[in-house]
Amino acid sequence: MAYKVTLRDVAIKDFDVLDGNVQRQAIKQLNKLKQSPGLGIDLGRRMGVDLSGYLALHFYKNQYRIV
Repeated sequence: MAYKVTLRDVAIKDFDVLDGNVQRQAIKQLNKLKQSPGLGIDLGRRMGVDLSGYLALHFYKNQYRIV
């Protein structure tokens, strides 16, 4: 079953300024999320903020992430 992936306006703006190679890698990761939305690492509790339930999927030499 394929899921729908939507980006927030701020994410679209961030995506638009990325280099073409980075954009292609991001699209590959977004396509993976369509098939398996549970991919990524649970962020848990970071710097006093509870991010449990949010997953981070890193790409392009771990320089970028999709949350």
